[in-house]
Amino acid sequence: MAINLSDYEDVNSRVKRFRAQFPDGRIVVSIIDRGNDANGDWVMMEASIYCTIEQLAPSATDYAYGHTSFYRPNMKRWFVEDTSTSAIGRALGLVIPSEHRPTRENMEQVERNENTAHIANNHLWDSPTPAQAFKDEAIAMAREALAGAGFVEVKPTTTCAHGERNYKTGVNKSGAKWEAYFCPSDGNDKCPTIGADGREWKRR
Repeated sequence: MAINLSDYEDVNSRVKRFRAQFPDGRIVVSIIDRGNDANGDWVMMEASIYCTIEQLAPSATDYAYGHTSFYRPNMKRWFVEDTSTSAIGRALGLVIPSEHRPTRENMEQVERNENTAHIANNHLWDSPTPAQAFKDEAIAMAREALAGAGFVEVKPTTTCAHGERNYKTGVNKSGAKWEAYFCPSDGNDKCPTIGADGREWKRR
């Protein structure tokens, strides 16, 4: 199935929406790991979103994994910058959700690699890829290390028009775990509930 890139928001547009909604907000990006293997260099980026100057903990944090083998030869030198952009887009998607969690840049990469062994599905987030598997393993290792050191994991929060959303988790009737962020308002103007993937969520 062909990908309609016009259906996806680009990262620059997300940044502009964030700046308009949170003028005092900031975006912090860092390299949390990098290395190389037989196929080239790789990097793991972390992006954290702060909606106000006073915030000590981020409103949302997300990650992106990049590998030089995902890029055309003339673009390999920019793979760190591109991975940074991807992390920013994913993190912003948790704070200011749009119709699709992936950005246009994400889907352009899928389109470039759809006929390679790296990405076997037209939708980057539909099935695990080597990049996703590596990211999941890295996050699991970090959480295990923090737990062993006595730290308690703090779930990132998202913000809506009524303030910080309330994070809740549970298990549905079929036994599947769910996670979601609920609007703190008790009125009729309650904002939509957002799932852990940054999309509108409905209890199942």
